[in-house]
Amino acid sequence: MEHLDSPLYYLGRYEEPILLRNLEGSPALIYTDSQRAQHLQRLTPELADLQTFQAVQWREKEELLKALLLRGIEVYTLDFAPGQPLRLHAVRAALAYVQSHKRQNACL
Repeated sequence: MEHLDSPLYYLGRYEEPILLRNLEGSPALIYTDSQRAQHLQRLTPELADLQTFQAVQWREKEELLKALLLRGIEVYTLDFAPGQPLRLHAVRAALAYVQSHKRQNACL
């Protein structure tokens, strides 16, 4: 979960990242680098009208993860790139990590 200590980026609409729909569970696409998110956008013309958003503060990350859960999204993939293995993470585990840091009672 160390990736949550750094800014997160996603393509989509505010608190609505795009989803990888061809997989069961349709994981959200989250990136650790805005350039990686924008690279996917350049590769996929259908994504041209989407914006790149960032979640830097703990509160922003918490709101993003809660929004995913409210939409029924339980999993996100980190730094997705076509042809590369998926790095899947549980939204609930990430939310617990973020909330513990937000309250400053993180278990290390």
